[in-house]
Amino acid sequence: SFELFQNYPNPFTTGTSIAFSLPSGALVRLEIHDALGRVLEVPLEAQEYGPGRHSIRWSAGDLPSGVYEYRLVILPMDRRIQSASSTENNWSRTKPAIHLR
Repeated sequence: SFELFQNYPNPFTTGTSIAFSLPSGALVRLEIHDALGRVLEVPLEAQEYGPGRHSIRWSAGDLPSGVYEYRLVILPMDRRIQSASSTENNWSRTKPAIHLR
């Protein structure tokens, strides 16, 4: 099954790794949200990944210290031409990440 792992390290100061696993190929969208749920960044936008465990590095850049959420959205490969922001038939999970400056 799809799985989103807790970022490491957490809390983090400059950057953190976000890992996820896929049982089959899929399009992946990764969003970073603030405490109010606003999308601040989209490090991955409908990026194609094969089955297995994957990890990306996210840098908070100039964002202030605080609690952020990262949301992974998985779309089936046959949905390439549709918008990755569409939530119909998507799998998603959200986890918190603590940024300390």
